[in-house]
Amino acid sequence: MLERLQKIIARAGIASRRHAEELIRSGQVRVNGVVVSELGAKADPERDRVEAAGQVAARPPQAGYYLLNKPAHVVSTMSDPEGRATLRHLLRGLSGGVFPVGRLDYAASGLVLLTTDGELADRIFKNSARMPQVYWVKLKGKLSDETLRKVRPEARAKLRLLRAPGSAGPDGANPWYEVELADARRDLLRTSLFALDHPVEKMRRVKFGPLDLGDLEEGRYRSLEPAEVERLRQAIARAEKAPHTTPEKRKKRFRPRRTPNAAPGQMASNRTAPGISPSRTAPGQTLPTSRGPALPRQTARPRQTGPGQPAPDEMLPAPQAPGHHPRRRNAPSQPPPPGKTSPGRGTGNQGGRRGA
Repeated sequence: MLERLQKIIARAGIASRRHAEELIRSGQVRVNGVVVSELGAKADPERDRVEAAGQVAARPPQAGYYLLNKPAHVVSTMSDPEGRATLRHLLRGLSGGVFPVGRLDYAASGLVLLTTDGELADRIFKNSARMPQVYWVKLKGKLSDETLRKVRPEARAKLRLLRAPGSAGPDGANPWYEVELADARRDLLRTSLFALDHPVEKMRRVKFGPLDLGDLEEGRYRSLEPAEVERLRQAIARAEKAPHTTPEKRKKRFRPRRTPNAAPGQMASNRTAPGISPSRTAPGQTLPTSRGPALPRQTARPRQTGPGQPAPDEMLPAPQAPGHHPRRRNAPSQPPPPGKTSPGRGTGNQGGRRGA
């Protein structure tokens, strides 16, 4: 039966479907020795030999599902170019093809899901935002009731004081809180608490969907029970049917334009006074605005004339003949008076020079 290459690669545990698509685009996938770079390509896993990133995509006998209690300051990947500690150092005894589903912050600790089932991992990636997650968070200082009411809608989370064994208790200076996130980001919680002068000191994930960390020791892992895997599949199916919520668009704030003639703190306004219509104002009547008093309009100065010179009204140019334009080169010119010639146009003289 023909199947898509990314599905075959993900089921083999080499990479997730999304990562398998990147391998196909980059030309790292071969089918029977031929490089395939098209995403829609298919192959028969029973007859064809599929290789991805140098590994043969063989059908695993049974998919594995594991739960890990990640310590803090460990990268939640299988390799790190900076040389930091990764999950591979904690997964001793497991065969290849295991990869984490999602990521946990470098400074955070707690529950991490690992599997060899690429198809299930891809479904979790697409619906992880709609699967509830529970964290234990240690803050700097104790939150008041008013601060709790304020941070809940901002972070879109449910917070309550933690009274579990081993916590600081309700009277501690820096108590622990239980935070439930659903369709929200962890960085939104951190920024909201930091803005209220209660930064996050420690964070630990204890639940992911129906999976519970329980009393698993830090740095240890265990296999999931068949009942836990079934509850996880049911939770993913519910998340896929849930409506997708999109964040509200931020409304643009209207800021009135300030005019250069306005006084400090005074803005321009195009609104008219009540009962006055702009098209029915009396002659000379001005509409009230917030620009302040209107400045008198400056008029041109009368031209200074000397004795014997005509008045400004008499200095206007005389009307010209039809078709005359002073800026056109081919404009008709007035003939010179008798006995006078224009420079350069004298008879028998070139360039206005006198004859010998």
